[in-house]
Order: sequence, then structure tokens, then C-alpha cells
Amino acid sequence: MTKTPTKTSLLDAMKPPDGQQLCAAVLTTFDLDLDYFERVLLPTLLGIDTIGEDLETDSAKKKDYLLELRSRLRKSNVVVLADKKRFDFGVEKGMETYEILFAENYPAFHPKLFLLAFDKSFRMVVSSANVKESGFHSNLEVLWMASTEQGDLFGAMANEAVEFLSAVAKREWPDSRVLKETLSILKSRIPKSGGGQLLHSENRLPIALQWRREIGDRVELDEIHVVSPSFDRGGQLSALDVFDKPKVHLYLTETQGETGPEYRLPITKKTLSRIKPECCIISKQWMIGKTEEEKKRKLKGKDKGNRMLHAKLYAVKAGDMGWLLLGSPNFSYRALLALGPQRNAEVAVALSGKWTEISHLLPPVSQRIPWQEIISTQSDDKDGQPPWMPFLTCAEYDATNKTLVIVFSERRPNGAWSVKYQDHVLIRGDKRPFPHKRKFKFYLKEEASLRLSEGKKNGRFPIGVKDKEMLPELPGMETLNYEDILEMLAHGVINLRQFLKRIKERRRPKTKVEKIECRVSYMDQLARFSKAMENIKKRLSGNLTTPGEAQAVFDGDLGFNKVVNGIKSDKALDVAFRQFALLELFSVVSSIKWNGQKVARVLANKIAGLSIRRLRQFIAKNEKKFGSDSIKLTKIRRLYFSNNSDGWHR
Repeated sequence: MTKTPTKTSLLDAMKPPDGQQLCAAVLTTFDLDLDYFERVLLPTLLGIDTIGEDLETDSAKKKDYLLELRSRLRKSNVVVLADKKRFDFGVEKGMETYEILFAENYPAFHPKLFLLAFDKSFRMVVSSANVKESGFHSNLEVLWMASTEQGDLFGAMANEAVEFLSAVAKREWPDSRVLKETLSILKSRIPKSGGGQLLHSENRLPIALQWRREIGDRVELDEIHVVSPSFDRGGQLSALDVFDKPKVHLYLTETQGETGPEYRLPITKKTLSRIKPECCIISKQWMIGKTEEEKKRKLKGKDKGNRMLHAKLYAVKAGDMGWLLLGSPNFSYRALLALGPQRNAEVAVALSGKWTEISHLLPPVSQRIPWQEIISTQSDDKDGQPPWMPFLTCAEYDATNKTLVIVFSERRPNGAWSVKYQDHVLIRGDKRPFPHKRKFKFYLKEEASLRLSEGKKNGRFPIGVKDKEMLPELPGMETLNYEDILEMLAHGVINLRQFLKRIKERRRPKTKVEKIECRVSYMDQLARFSKAMENIKKRLSGNLTTPGEAQAVFDGDLGFNKVVNGIKSDKALDVAFRQFALLELFSVVSSIKWNGQKVARVLANKIAGLSIRRLRQFIAKNEKKFGSDSIKLTKIRRLYFSNNSDGWHR
């Protein structure tokens, strides 16, 4: 289940299995490149291929692509967790249908853990790579992956991963309903069997001591192999203290200097002279494998020849046995030894086996050099002035109730502040303490971020969406009337961009003559309604994954109840057509056998019961308008009602 960079591509690990779609995903990262995530990784997760399409210059293709991306996101829960100190808050989120949350209570929120639930499969990835173009395509990284579609058994590890995320969520985002719902979906999909060891920073012991305990406190170690781009501030290797005094092997890459090859490590000469390590130069063949699709993909960051070492991989040897640790922790105090508020958030996988098997997972070595040839460089960890961080920890829009909840950080303001959406001020204040939480009546338009200001600082903060299935199908469109909904359903919602154009054309003011000429014939109206009913049947019979999706099939912008209310209240409709339409709607909803997750099926069944009772009332009331024909109509009504759940066959 362990994958070295030459064996697999991290981007390939994000692709859905054949014939399946993404249901829920949580991705954690230290650095987040929002452009790369939305341009490459997000469509990959959703199974949308953008290779070969010049979306930047072809505006029509780009709009269709974005509508398709948005449509698929409405059917899945995608949450990205990132370090708040590392994000550029001047960048605007492009899609409102996924969630970004920023951790601010750790020295560094550093895990690289990806949990993915598809229709029938569950996948778990632990890596050293950030969600950046360089992490997925050019750095020297390492990853571990397990998936149910390959028959891997990793239930205990997956459960530990969800528990880790739940503990982090409780500390950082206790008010996020989106994250809570996503973790709940993931937990319900965890494979039931399998072991393995996932070590993480929410354990009461630091990761180094957790690993030492896995190895065995009394096991005498012969060697330790260290692959890490960063070490302690000041160039120390404090984590070595946990492992007695084995022979140390340090892995590094060769760089080209002015006079020839150079070998650099952020470790002091004093430390090197104390441990006298064997210095192993990593072979240039050890690099991330590239698929043909990746080679075709137009990436902004081209390979520049030298690949930066970013892998975190540690192995120890005792006799003929070996133990391996890989994941996010650098070989540093904050990552491996610290406790409480001093330690980073980290995740790593621990493996064990014969040393001959474990050693094959280490980078291949092209040569070994004396430690005296190492050039000491300053650590990458810098104590510079921290960047401005927005004063919000969470902003979530409830698409069902049309409300926005924002949660503030606990720090004090650094000046006058405000929260705006587009040009409208939601709330503002001065240097007095921030409120804890505020709730607003809110309507989400095309922008997916709030605009924040504090003193002279400005930035954007992404909005997450609860029950995103209730968002309008077409971004920027006001509420659709039932005529639009029927046309949308009748056309199968294949090309939203063309449909949007037709709707806007229809809504332009017309003269009275044009209105008379544009009347729809009775048979055309009947044919369109019948086609719409077929698509309503498909929509209601689909796999429901969340309560929000169950709510949306009734009350969303293509919802069943929207059509019912439109048919009931349209005074221009022929009375006979209205009766036929209401009976058909009754028959359709009565015939549905709900599919999907239990919590979604229960809610759908409850809403359907209410809709059926309302339809019976509407049908009986409409029947009274027929006068002398009411006896015949009563027989038709009884025929529909008697068939009930078996009544809609085509």
C-alpha cells in the first residue's frame, strides 16, 4: 500500500474509480494554491477532464465547464483545511460549492491527509505534498495510499484519521456544520476491517514517542535513515534523542554551484561533527512519475530540471527488521517532539517488516559523501513578521434558510473593521472586542467570498455553503418560475448556458401581439409536460446522499413542489390540463422507491408524504370546477389513487 514517487502519481490518486462519482472529501494542507486547486485538482476529483481545452480563451467552453463543475459539486461535499498563516487572502475563491477552512491555533497546521468517499469506494492518502502545483507535479514527494477498490484493508487507520480530523475541528471550527456533515459522511463509509497504524498530533504522546513505542522501547536500533527538507531552528536534530545512538544516514540532493556540485543541509557543522552521519545523495531517477495526461496538461509551473526535496520519510533498522514512518512531519522538534500549544498538527503512517522490504522504500542513492563536504545552510523556518490574518474563522451560508453565519477569531481588532458582501456592509466595528458570532438574512449571489477590512489591511474570506443542493442551478439567476422549470426538466438540463440564454430571451418585454402569437399549442404543452415528468421521475429516483439533497429534490430550483405550486396557481391553464397534471404529479411521487443513505431516504419519504396529502387536497378542489363532468373525473381520480405506488408506468 506504500507508493514511492516512481510508482504512482499523486494526481492519479485523486481520480474517481471508473463509473463512480465523488460523494465526500476532506483534504488537508499547509500551503494552498487556490488557482491550482480549482483549475486542476478539483475537476480531477470530480472526474471532469479539462485536457486539450483552452478554457482561458474560449469563453463559451469555459462557462459550460464551470456549470458542469458546479453541478457535480452540488452532489458532493468537498472541504479543504489549510494553515491560515500561509494563505493569500487577496485571492478570491471561484466556486461557492466547496468549503475552505483555515486553522490558526497551531504553530503550523501541517498534515497532508486526503480522505475520499466515492459511490462505492473509500480511499485514504497520506503524503508529504501540499495542495500546490509543485507538490503534485515537480517536488520529490512520498505518499501512502489505500483504497477499497484495490481490496486494501485499512479500516482502523481510516477511523483514526476521521477521529484526528474531528478533534482538530472541535478546536478550530466547532461552528462549521459543513465540516461536521462531511466528516459524518466519511465516517459512515469507512471500511469495516483492517488495521495499520496512523500516528498524529492529537495523541497524548508526541509522534516520535508514538513511533518509538510502535518499534518497542527496548529494541536496540542499528541505523536510522532520515529524509527531510527541514530540521530544528538553529540546525539541531533534537528528534534523534528518542532513538538512542544508532548510525545516522542523512539523504539530500545535489545542487549545482558556481564551481561544481554542492551538497547543502540546514544542519550546523557542530551537529554534523557530533553525529558523524553517512550522507546519501539521492539519485536523480527518484522523481514523481508523470502520466500521459499530466504531460499534456498545460501547467503554469514548468519543470526546471532540479526537483526540490520535500519528502518526509524515516526508517530504522534493528537486526533484520525495519520500521518506516512517512507523511507530513519534518525531522524537527515542533513536528515530532513538542506537546500542547508548541506542536504542529501532523499526520504520518507507520509501517514495519523485514529490513529488505523497508529499505526498498527509501530513495535510491547515487553516491555517498563524507559529512565534512556538507555546506550548512540556515533552516527554512523563519521567525519573520507574521502576515495579516483575517479576523474570521468561519463563514457559512445556509442555502435552505437563506442565512449567513460568521464566526470571529478571539483576538482583538487592530483598528476599525468591516465585513462586506459585494458592496453591502454586513457588520462593522472599532477597536472594541469582536463579537463571537453573527447571523444575517442573506442571499448568495455570484461572488463566493466576503470582503474584509481591518485598519489599513484588506482581504477576502471564502464562504462555505450548507445544503448547497438548494443553491440555484444557474448562478446569478433569480428564482425560476414553474414554466422555466418544466422547460428545463423537459430538455434534460443538458446545456445550462444555452438554457439560460433562452430564459433571458423569453423574459424580455414583448408586445401584446407577440404574446398572442407565442401561445403554446395544447399538444405541445402536453408533450413537454410528459417529458418533464419522466425527468422528475429520474430525479426523484436518484441516489440521495445527504438530507440537503433530499430537501432539494422537492424544494430546490428544479424541485417537485415548485412544479406542483406552479400548476396549482397558474390561472391561465386549462382546468382539464391542470387536473391531468396534478394527477400525474401525484402518481409520480407515489411511485418512487427512495435510494441512497438512510438519513436522506427517511427525510425524502417524510416530505413526500406531506406532498401527497397536499396533492390530494388540490385535486379534489380542482375537480369541483368541472360541474356536470365531475362524476367522470371522479372515476379518473379514483383510478389514479387506487394505483398509488404502482401508478406511474411508461
